[in-house]
Amino acid sequence: LTAEFELIKQSLVSVLKSHERKAGFNIQQLLYRVDINEKQLSNSLQDNKDQEYLTIVSELIIKRILQKVVLRKYFK
Repeated sequence: LTAEFELIKQSLVSVLKSHERKAGFNIQQLLYRVDINEKQLSNSLQDNKDQEYLTIVSELIIKRILQKVVLRKYFK
């Protein structure tokens, strides 16, 4: 399971890096749409100072999406 998570995370990092250079791309808007607030981001950045910014963002996005899936299945 860890290998798949790392593969997904690295894929998301590469996608974010490619979009980061495009005009009109805003990482804050993306985080808002995925429902990750600034406090969560700052806490993760503090806890993982040795990791790259987009790696941390990718991990938060994946975890939040998985959380949404689990909650939908649970309350269905």
